Amino acid sequence: MKIKRFYQITFYMIICVIFTPVVNSDTNSDDYLDQEQIYCSNSYLAVETPCILAQSFKPTLNVLTRVSLYGWRNEMPPNNLIVSIRNIYNGKDLTSVIIDNSDIPEHNSDWFYADFPDVSVVPNSTYYIVLTTTSGVIGGSFFWWSYAEGNPTDDPYSKGDMWLRCSCPGWLKQEFSDFCFKTYGYNDEGSNLPPGNPLIYGRINGKLGNEYEYSFVSIDPDEDNVTYSINWGDGTNEVMIGPCESGSKVSVDHIWLKQGKYTIHSKARDVYGGESEWSSFEVSIMKSKSITLKNIFERLIQGFPFMVKILNQIV
Repeated sequence: MKIKRFYQITFYMIICVIFTPVVNSDTNSDDYLDQEQIYCSNSYLAVETPCILAQSFKPTLNVLTRVSLYGWRNEMPPNNLIVSIRNIYNGKDLTSVIIDNSDIPEHNSDWFYADFPDVSVVPNSTYYIVLTTTSGVIGGSFFWWSYAEGNPTDDPYSKGDMWLRCSCPGWLKQEFSDFCFKTYGYNDEGSNLPPGNPLIYGRINGKLGNEYEYSFVSIDPDEDNVTYSINWGDGTNEVMIGPCESGSKVSVDHIWLKQGKYTIHSKARDVYGGESEWSSFEVSIMKSKSITLKNIFERLIQGFPFMVKILNQIV
């Protein structure tokens, strides 16, 4: 009975190990976990000269402080590892740090940190974690970065992709596959000023069923791009336009289908989450008065009743 119980517990522990994602619990009170891809399908790629590996991601915080990577090294590579952040995979480094070989797990994958100088980023824009080496020495020992293989219905990280550049010309994107990574950061709200209340331009009077153009302009003191929220006041869905350049005019058409007085409301939101107050603009919509030959004839009869006698004599 005890032997059977032992095998049950052992089998349960094996199942837990196989299907549990790789996680590290290290935290830092100065920043917060933002993006992550923590699943590994026992797949690895080597960082060696001339191979460069990269993983794209989209942060939601406006300051990036560090990343955590899941990988390992075999023996002692002849080069140190460089971890960089770029906004274009083949562009210049926005920030970077050199990781000493001794700080990288040996033989077995585990999490290790790349703590580079903090860098400001634009939330929901694409950035790249790029791994290179410090020199052109080609050796038999490499750094290995773990990744997860996916498919169109099961993408490990839907906001980015795995990229690599080796002997083949140019960069190659591996869709639905992603390296194991975590990003950390925080929102620097004190340095961000909200955009100004939108100015609204357009007609204050209109006819039922006609299309009219209205323009919206907001200036952000930090020159950040802004997105406009527009409510037409008639029960239709709120419209979102942007991001647009600060101070640029945005024009939108609208049709009112009922007679009445309406209030257009609009506010601006910058890329760091700063929001303006709501602006308002009053519009009056009246029924269209169609003029026909019949209307003209009836008005002539009403204004000149003697014409009835003349017309009767003619007829």
